[in-house]
Amino acid sequence: MEYEYALERKEPYIAKTELTTYQSYRWKEIALGKTKKDLEIFMVGDNKDNLRIVKK
Repeated sequence: MEYEYALERKEPYIAKTELTTYQSYRWKEIALGKTKKDLEIFMVGDNKDNLRIVKK
């Protein structure tokens, strides 16, 4: 089965270099779907800002 879309969640990430430490975020894949509509049902409530749908 081939999936065309992925639902991703924004997660905090702390990056450390030799001189400084800073906070950023990374996107983690949490679900796959054949269509964008399959994944849109998960984008409800307060989580909308921390979720995105991307084409694979």
